Amino acid sequence: MTRQPKICAKCGNSFLKPYSKTVWAKTMTCSHKCGAQLSHGKDRLKAFEEKFIPEPNSGCWLWFGAVDEHGYGDAWDGAAIIGAHRLSHILYKGPIPDGGHVLHRCDNPPCVNPEHLFLGTHAINMADMYAKGRAATGWRHGHCWIPAELIDLIKSSPMRSRDLAIKYDISESHISQIRSGKSRKDG
Repeated sequence: MTRQPKICAKCGNSFLKPYSKTVWAKTMTCSHKCGAQLSHGKDRLKAFEEKFIPEPNSGCWLWFGAVDEHGYGDAWDGAAIIGAHRLSHILYKGPIPDGGHVLHRCDNPPCVNPEHLFLGTHAINMADMYAKGRAATGWRHGHCWIPAELIDLIKSSPMRSRDLAIKYDISESHISQIRSGKSRKDG
């Protein structure tokens, strides 16, 4: 028996795939993209709103869906995975210009409350980070110069790495690297 082409339930195009009989019987769309748009596109706003919880004290809407390594939410926009805060902006405020960044007023990565979000550029994002004291500066910066005398003090000190990190405002991992000889960071 010859298999007949199907009509995609999303885009209306005719398609024929080399799937098994069982899979072919269940197939309704011509591609993964059409399938995702059909399943996620039924009511994108409703699907989005099922993935956050309003936090009453801060006003943040905390994303509890997938998150990236920095704590920002990941969300499907119908074509790709994007930041959940970016999708929130798109859904509640409108499109993001090419090259645009969506920044948090609250500095809370999982927050998707559109009232806590604003559009900016990379430069504005960096300026905001420095103004709020979130940037690594001084000896905490990965490209800093540490005097040889301080390196010698760190290497010879009987203090715990954690205590030295607090005393000299250097990360504990950097203290450990200096002590093991993996990093000198001196001029």
